Amino acid sequence: MTDKLLLKQMEALPPEQRMLLMKKLQQLKEEKEGGDIISIPRTSDTYRLSFTQYRMWCLDRIQPGNPAYIIPISLRIQGVLDSDILEQVLNEIMKRHESLRSSFQLIKGEPAQQVHNSAKLPWTHYDFVGMEQSERDQKVEQLTREQFRRPFSLAEFPLLRSTLIKLQKEEYLWLIAVHHIIFDGWSVGLLLTEVSSLYESYVKGLTPVLPPVSVHPVDYAEWEQNRLQNNLLADQLSYWKSQMSGSLPLLEIPTDRTRPTRRSSEGKQVTIELPSKLYDTLSSWSMSQSTTLFVTLMAAFQALLYRYSKQEDVIVGFPISGRNLTDIHGVIGAFVNTLPLRCHINEAISFKDFVQQVKNLTTAAFANQDIPFEMLVEAVRPKRNIGYSPLFQVVFNMTKSLPVVQLDGLTFSYEIVDHGTSKFDLNLEVRLREDNCIFCTFEYSTDLFEEDTITVLASHYGRLLQVFADDPYLALGSITFTTE
Repeated sequence: MTDKLLLKQMEALPPEQRMLLMKKLQQLKEEKEGGDIISIPRTSDTYRLSFTQYRMWCLDRIQPGNPAYIIPISLRIQGVLDSDILEQVLNEIMKRHESLRSSFQLIKGEPAQQVHNSAKLPWTHYDFVGMEQSERDQKVEQLTREQFRRPFSLAEFPLLRSTLIKLQKEEYLWLIAVHHIIFDGWSVGLLLTEVSSLYESYVKGLTPVLPPVSVHPVDYAEWEQNRLQNNLLADQLSYWKSQMSGSLPLLEIPTDRTRPTRRSSEGKQVTIELPSKLYDTLSSWSMSQSTTLFVTLMAAFQALLYRYSKQEDVIVGFPISGRNLTDIHGVIGAFVNTLPLRCHINEAISFKDFVQQVKNLTTAAFANQDIPFEMLVEAVRPKRNIGYSPLFQVVFNMTKSLPVVQLDGLTFSYEIVDHGTSKFDLNLEVRLREDNCIFCTFEYSTDLFEEDTITVLASHYGRLLQVFADDPYLALGSITFTTE
């Protein structure tokens, strides 16, 4: 395509789309100028942290051993399992990924990560075959809670642990606890993929075929620092300063208990299932509006918070993978970033128009997603209140459920675990299953809310989605939560 033809097509775009396209082209230029991630020489005992790792480090310094930053992985395995090979598989994955062999030290007043050569992970095995169902369920519940709540010390290697429970002759529960400083949600899918590939190869006596891991979080941290020092993200930082200017609201939805001066990480979960018919309706409508289901579900959540709080200025955080570069798509580690979405709402705006507002804000947020959350907080300098998390108190996320992995005579099924923690006042995670059912899990702080309150709030969210699906032109202030 010639430059003249490209310019002509750009001029034909609506102003907001043209602006976003030019910003994206500029971003691609900056990324090119920032250079590829290069594997740095391993000549030191310790290395600098990425911004994501630094955030986890600081959070651990504030609340050492906080179980809210332990990622729980629960895999139900059915079939004839060779546990020795499974142990070999996990140790091989640790050899492949430096993050799983890292610990974190305080060196001359600054945190640093150390990559260990040893990859032998101690395992714990339990055999509950022949045990009464009620007793087995009780023991599994106790072990699961202990596994996912026992604190890690970031200075001690390893920062993950593995427990295999034999439930029946051909049924197992595999529990893996891993600290967030070396792992994120994207990494769960990578881990499951590598486990299934390596296990199948070893069982069949074949040489494993997995793509090499050429860069690691240590390399990413250097690349990230160089990019920021070269001021390649100045425009993005300017955007966020503009979005977060003025007095920032603290979301005050009604609570069952008085907010403590220092909120703990204790929490619970409530999950509701929405029918596939509603998924089909909302997906089709989202496409008709040239937007995504993520935007529609986020807008409905913002509308729910507006109705509960009566606040017209609402900020909700949402995590992103932080993996724009293909170099780190296959790397296990912590790369996740979190962005704030600030919406201005009133009772007269229709859901349809509000979705367009959320769409525009979300598009702009993704175009400016490279600013680390820590840098954003430092630039905005919100008024600190120890009882509130900075910038936002509520989070929204949408993911796809991990599929069941079928091997020769063996299946691995990922299970959601409630390990009794909550990082925020309220966190809604929407999971899309392969059969198009929507699962909405509301993780909430038990310092603030009773379970019954969140159960009602969850049902109101489902009610709003159904009402909006039936008539997206309704004004946000005219919707009732009760049915006939």
